[in-house]
Amino acid sequence: MKDAMAEDSIESDVVTKERLYQGYIRFCNNHKLAILSKENLGKILKKKFQEGRDSSGKRETSWKGIKLKEEYSIDARQKTLDVSTTTAATTTTSTTNNDNGESNIFCYYCSYQTKIIEKYELHVVLKRPKKPAFPGKADMESLGLSPKGNKREGLGA
Repeated sequence: MKDAMAEDSIESDVVTKERLYQGYIRFCNNHKLAILSKENLGKILKKKFQEGRDSSGKRETSWKGIKLKEEYSIDARQKTLDVSTTTAATTTTSTTNNDNGESNIFCYYCSYQTKIIEKYELHVVLKRPKKPAFPGKADMESLGLSPKGNKREGLGA
């Protein structure tokens, strides 16, 4: 998880527990790592970081002294994004974004597809929390998933 934190994190940085956990899930999916529950991750973080509460009406719980790297920080607008309404935008922007040489990436859990790996990973994190974006053979068998022909298929842990 240390690799998901910005090197310039300082004591006054604050991240909500929810945003940190979503970033953690994305980090784990990117690196094909097992995902801890919020509770277990919290136990580990408590050893090094201080918990806090936002006093501005929302009363969100947070971690102090943590700043996520941009690629793992999902802003509030993205958290509420309905992926099903962005299919046309995904298709038109796919030629301008790096698709890592892959053709369409098909979701293992629904009919969503895109050419942009970051959009696919975000879709899985938001719509299928705690599920691997690219399940390995054992995951596919245990979850009853069908192969989709994705380039990274079978590489999951």
